[in-house]
Amino acid sequence: MATLIDNYEQQYAVLTADITAKIGRINVVSGGEKRAFVQDVDRQLEEAQELYFKNQLTALFLSN
Repeated sequence: MATLIDNYEQQYAVLTADITAKIGRINVVSGGEKRAFVQDVDRQLEEAQELYFKNQLTALFLSN
């Protein structure tokens, strides 16, 4: 199970790095591309939240 937590943490780190990079580029793109960036960041934030909760549930399970 510890490997599962490590996997979630690695996925979370990669995802948040990508989110940060996209947020930094939002101001330099325009129109449809900006809209696509914002939608992609929204989707990735939801995915990051899901990974966070999976990690928390796994940690809770391991502590019992």
